[in-house]
Amino acid sequence: MPITITTTPGSAVKPNAPAPEQITQPGLLGGNDCDRYRQNVWQSATLYIDADNDDYDNGTATVCYGASIPVGYKATTLGSDCNDANASLTTNCSNFTWTGATSTAWNIATNWNPSNVPTATDDVTIPDVTNDPVISTAVTSNDITLASGATLTVADGGSLTLNGTFANSGAVTIQHNGNFLQGTGSSYGGSGTFTVEKTITNPADGYRDISSPVATTVADLADDFTVFGQNGVDCWYSYNPYPNVQVYDEAYKNNLSTPSGNFFTGWISRTGLGNNLNPMQGVAIRTYVSAPFTLDFTGTPNNGPYSRAITNTTSGTPLQDGWNFVGNPYPSNIDWQVAAALNPDITGVYYVFNTTGEYTGNWGTSNGVTSTGLGGISQYIASGQGFFVKATGSGNFQLDNTVRTTAAANFYKTTVLDNEIRLELTGQGNMDEIVAYTDPAATWSEDNRIDAMKIPAGSTVYLSYKQLGKEYAINAINDINETTELPLVIWTQDTGSYTLEATALNVDGYDVYLKDAAQNTLTDLSNNTPSLALNGGQTYEGRYSIVFKKEEVISNIQTTTDKGIRIYSYDNVVVIEKPTTAPAQVSIVNVLGQQLLNTTISGTRTELPMSGTETWYGYVKVTEGTRNEIGKVLIRNK
Repeated sequence: MPITITTTPGSAVKPNAPAPEQITQPGLLGGNDCDRYRQNVWQSATLYIDADNDDYDNGTATVCYGASIPVGYKATTLGSDCNDANASLTTNCSNFTWTGATSTAWNIATNWNPSNVPTATDDVTIPDVTNDPVISTAVTSNDITLASGATLTVADGGSLTLNGTFANSGAVTIQHNGNFLQGTGSSYGGSGTFTVEKTITNPADGYRDISSPVATTVADLADDFTVFGQNGVDCWYSYNPYPNVQVYDEAYKNNLSTPSGNFFTGWISRTGLGNNLNPMQGVAIRTYVSAPFTLDFTGTPNNGPYSRAITNTTSGTPLQDGWNFVGNPYPSNIDWQVAAALNPDITGVYYVFNTTGEYTGNWGTSNGVTSTGLGGISQYIASGQGFFVKATGSGNFQLDNTVRTTAAANFYKTTVLDNEIRLELTGQGNMDEIVAYTDPAATWSEDNRIDAMKIPAGSTVYLSYKQLGKEYAINAINDINETTELPLVIWTQDTGSYTLEATALNVDGYDVYLKDAAQNTLTDLSNNTPSLALNGGQTYEGRYSIVFKKEEVISNIQTTTDKGIRIYSYDNVVVIEKPTTAPAQVSIVNVLGQQLLNTTISGTRTELPMSGTETWYGYVKVTEGTRNEIGKVLIRNK
């Protein structure tokens, strides 16, 4: 039998529901029943929430009820209660206590009493409970009280900024890639421990440059690896065992009886367990411990301004003068652009050594805009990292809390440069990298905070740009045209075959060539990776250089190689022709370095349509077995 449902505007009716009540209840005004299907509920009012029945409210709510106010609500209030679950008044709404009732995650409201996530102005107390808090995101807090037996962990990728007072009676751990920052006027103290962990993943058994983020001594290193060798001796000489904890003194090296100006004569051992690891002091360690392993620094976290004397002592080898070994003193990353601006007594760039073997490695260099080096460095310097700066004269290297940041100290080049020529020389198990680009503020001379000179030591493969008698890892010039020539200096320790690859070519309107003056040849670097036969110990200067020629596009086809693999384009289609049907990996990027396609092809001819609406240049890399071919193409979208 059909059911007939009659509704009135604004009413909510379900099929088979009972008819609306037709009664008038006490207190019902004008027939506006807030729930017409329950006879014991009819009136609506805004009431105070009082779950613990202490006559203090935790906010308001609109409630539909009957003859009496339901339990948990009040018509009047004596004031606000921040904690509506403890049957007593909590008037300080900025006090939070960690319970860990749900998990270890800091940012979960149900882990706190009252049940909210604390803000930057709130005070927190962390007692000894089962679930200790872990910070995995960016957190800012006012006062923090950590009880005995309790722990607080800032995980990889997390950060804790302190605005107030930290009273630590427990244990704080800042894990690798975690950050701890102190705001203006903040303070840290207590009988608890504060530990910063740095994970070493590089498996090479060589030197690693560190700097302590806390107040501690060499004994703090001895629980992570064996410290050995004489203390306080000149490491230029041979010792058995050879000291494996060292610092560098630029001025000291020039007073030795060893060859004047030799970079290696400035190293002094610091193996005494009582030696302080001073703030902003670089320390080189050889651990002989298989990676990965963790260094832990335990002590009071470094905070506030620091200053360290730096020198540029004249020697018989000016290129080796002025190098000072310093470090990041804080338990957080630092921003090199801000740091460089604080330091007029340096050239404005920094250098990190990346070990590739027991006696081999290469230098990473950054001016805060771009960087070079295997493994890469960036604008941001990690906590615990030691590094070199070049002093322009005697003065001071100084840092303060304004340089501190939670930005990731990543290991990838992220800045796209104007007219960038990035070269990589690889062979015999090592490599070196340099970059040139244009900057309207640059000149052909050395420009502080833009150009980065090469450190003339430590690398078994050496590559530099040379201008006006100086060699550069980063070389900025003001313009590029067909008369521009960038001379290269090449040196290798071992005889063998080396490849010179242009890993980035972002030069508007010009093709880029490697000029070999001895062979009288030009090699297009956009589609070739030339192989160089080099003699170990020989310096190649005046033979190789980078030159430029105006770019030509004919019939919208650019043939990019004559080595068997052919890369070209028509309209919006990339064409790859190769002599075999073997699988090949294809990567296509634009001039900004953004990857647009990564796929595997087979067969002798492949067409790859590219989507879009604009005309643009792209680079196509084809890898077939051990062969790599790179081609530049023009994509015309209609």
